[in-house]
Amino acid sequence: MSGIAGIYYFNGQSVDPDSIQKMAATISHRGPDRQGVWCEQNVGMANLLLQTTPESLHEELPFYDTEAQVAITADARIDNRADLLAELDFSIRDTLKISDSTLILEAYKKWGIDCHQHLIGDFAVVIWDKRNQRLFAFRDHFGIKPLYYYSSEKFFAFASEIKSLLILPDIPDQVNEERVTDFIALQDDGCSTFYKNIFTLSAAHFLISNRSEMVKKRYWSLEPVPILKLRNNNEYTEAFKEIFTESVRCRLRRTGPIGSQLSGGLDSSSITCAAREILVDEGKDQLHSFSFYFKDLLECDERKYIDPIIKQGNITPHLLQADVYPERNEYDGYQETYEEATHALNVTPNLRILKHAQKHGVNVLLDGFDGDSTVSHGTGRLIELARTMRWIKLIREAEGYGRYFHYKPAEMSLFYLKHFTFFTPFYKKLLRIKRKIIHILKQQEIDGKQVVNPFLAQDLYQKTNAARRYNLLKPPPVNKEFNDQVWHIRNLTEHGMPRILGLIDRCTAHYSIEKRYPFWDKRLIMFCLSLPAEQKLDNGYNRIIMRRAMASILPPEVCWRGGKADLSPHANQLTLNLIKAYQLQSPETLETAWKYLNKERVEQLVKSPKDSLRGNYSTKFYYILGLILWLHHRQEFSRWESKT
Repeated sequence: MSGIAGIYYFNGQSVDPDSIQKMAATISHRGPDRQGVWCEQNVGMANLLLQTTPESLHEELPFYDTEAQVAITADARIDNRADLLAELDFSIRDTLKISDSTLILEAYKKWGIDCHQHLIGDFAVVIWDKRNQRLFAFRDHFGIKPLYYYSSEKFFAFASEIKSLLILPDIPDQVNEERVTDFIALQDDGCSTFYKNIFTLSAAHFLISNRSEMVKKRYWSLEPVPILKLRNNNEYTEAFKEIFTESVRCRLRRTGPIGSQLSGGLDSSSITCAAREILVDEGKDQLHSFSFYFKDLLECDERKYIDPIIKQGNITPHLLQADVYPERNEYDGYQETYEEATHALNVTPNLRILKHAQKHGVNVLLDGFDGDSTVSHGTGRLIELARTMRWIKLIREAEGYGRYFHYKPAEMSLFYLKHFTFFTPFYKKLLRIKRKIIHILKQQEIDGKQVVNPFLAQDLYQKTNAARRYNLLKPPPVNKEFNDQVWHIRNLTEHGMPRILGLIDRCTAHYSIEKRYPFWDKRLIMFCLSLPAEQKLDNGYNRIIMRRAMASILPPEVCWRGGKADLSPHANQLTLNLIKAYQLQSPETLETAWKYLNKERVEQLVKSPKDSLRGNYSTKFYYILGLILWLHHRQEFSRWESKT
């Protein structure tokens, strides 16, 4: 993990190195090991380096190649180094002296703007090509590394964090009302931010900016692939184990102690145990594990799954109490780190882990974030069984799933029969009639149109054309071709993962730590996508292929556990604590929100928060509170208030 920033003036105006220095200073936490600035006439770049790999010890950024006349700054870790070294014909025997940014630059010199097609890893890269007079930027396949930008007729600016852009006097600090609308509607266009005219470069996209135009284009997307056909379960299991182990191994490159977040779930436990096995085989230092425990909310506690892994040995464990709630001043600091409104109000315990890891010298942390989407929950198989009218098998799988994951089998079977068979059109028609009746009874109409979100202020609803945005951004309907693989792709792409990963990145960067996600390895995701449905769900067990592959290294009680701990009591308690700390029930605190939110409806939610957290709008409540807290922070604590 590193930090990057820069400016490109279209009119030939010279870049002031002090401006680049100021941009870098606002994100100095991202790169405490080495900082560099490069300026030439109308282009300037900064890099703040966090040395987390052996190769990064030899990295000097920004770097200008005099012969090729190209400059590069990057926040990148390349995981297919061996393949690239061979493709680029490097003859140097000591490959540790070849940094990842050097590989990227050489790839650009060989393949031009198609260089990203040859890279696997996490990266946000900006290259200035003097001969072609263009700035070329691109981001990794899943949006692990962040990249924000602002463009006007006068200049183009980019940075790893929004605060680095807002420090420039020519960039206004204004709320993006369309993003507010989408946020409260639980939708995401993938590129806008809460700041007007500041955007994030979407995952798997590149951007070219020159004096005449700016072009953005997607260079890769998850699409259906041929189904992998092997002879038996053992062959599938061994193939998965090989590629999963490699996705962990390539993320163990480090310059110091390495850690893993261990929650007790299948994903984090698999990563922790695989990493430990690799380190033991290599005779390297022990793995640090970081876990939560709950002293009071025992229903959230996972120590019965964490302890067996620790008892296997070769781990330095760290256990922190989760049900300890921050004071108001701590929340203020967290809001500064978040930069934008977030619904993830329960992220605060993770910040305590990061602080603890930093204290113990750990600057790389493995994370099993959303591994279940990569390997798949397997419910796509239930869709296929319903669509192909294999109802007996559907009921049997639903019975097994319900037994292990605490659902009612009859309700599960009925759900898939209603939504994914020839009954579906009739069922949807009945739902539409029901919704119309409810909206009429509740008088939820504006100008004769159905309200997309009753919690938006009426003026904002009309100003941002909320109904049109809702229809543009909603997922496409289920069609006849809908199957397990299409469902798998939806789960990987339609839940705003880059937003969540961006929040995590800002939090980890605050503590000068790089998080690495073995489950977000392109090679592993493409393999899992190619699996037949029965390798994802079998006899009621989801992620069955990973359970079989990890059975030799995971304790049985972890490998074959069903479901996860319900952390909602903890999230609810954190939320109630936030409401109390910020006095969110007081009119003065809420005043800033009425420009964006429906006063009457939001006051009803905030008036009885315990009921709201248990009610129909519990999910929406988190988004509303996240927006209120961000707006309040902007008014009271904005770092850039002096500019306006």
